[in-house]
Amino acid sequence: MKVEDWNINKALETRYQSTLGKLIKFIMTKSEGLSTPAEFEALLYGLTFSKEFRNIATQISKAFVIQANTSEARNWRQAASGNGQGKFIYQLLKSSMTGNVGRTMNDKIIENANLITKMPYELSKSLTQFVASETFKGIRPEDIASTLYEKLGQYSKAKIDTIARTEASKATTALTQARSQDAGVRWYVWRTANDGNRVRESHRHMQRVIVPWNDPPSPEELIGEPSAGKYQAGEIYNCRCFPQALILTSQVQWPAKVYQNGTITTMSKAQFEKIM
Repeated sequence: MKVEDWNINKALETRYQSTLGKLIKFIMTKSEGLSTPAEFEALLYGLTFSKEFRNIATQISKAFVIQANTSEARNWRQAASGNGQGKFIYQLLKSSMTGNVGRTMNDKIIENANLITKMPYELSKSLTQFVASETFKGIRPEDIASTLYEKLGQYSKAKIDTIARTEASKATTALTQARSQDAGVRWYVWRTANDGNRVRESHRHMQRVIVPWNDPPSPEELIGEPSAGKYQAGEIYNCRCFPQALILTSQVQWPAKVYQNGTITTMSKAQFEKIM
């Protein structure tokens, strides 16, 4: 099985980013012609609590989670084709919607819908901070107002980039974990996205480390940095790491590094199989 079979579908992040971009265009269209901070704030606050915007957010979230599940299921099918587990994986995928995967999809739909619904409010806070900062500098109110539309676009772009990158990884990780639980797969291999200097040092340290699903590590703590908490590969903000579900020990080149009880040790295949 190739590592690429378990990589996050980059198209998922791009597609989510594109869809959220259309949502931002909707917000920007609504804000055309506004000329005062109060008008922008009223618009964004109103969108946050509008039924129309909530419905749009839910539709976008459903489409995103369904696509995430489709991509993640494809990874399992590709993996199965190379290890003789095709029939088992087929049955797993066939019944997955009644198990942990179905519950995880519902949770992710609600979670992302809430995240999208809060976007206008978050943008409103950013604009408010910008206005306060410019006022403190002594900028005239009319000059501040003339830049609000442009600032809204800038804040929106940064917001959707972060959401798309983070949520694509988190959704894929959550679905891989749920499907692993349904399959009785207790371990995964931590994989980075191999995008050079963009990989955190703490995550580079976790590359190819075998991790138990029920005991996630604190990658920062393992290299002596302040802890950001315990989390799975791909769960933390702006992270492109991903978990490669460990179906068979033949997937791994031995000896291999194994995380357990707060430490990383090197094990042989025979040693790992005793705890697997």
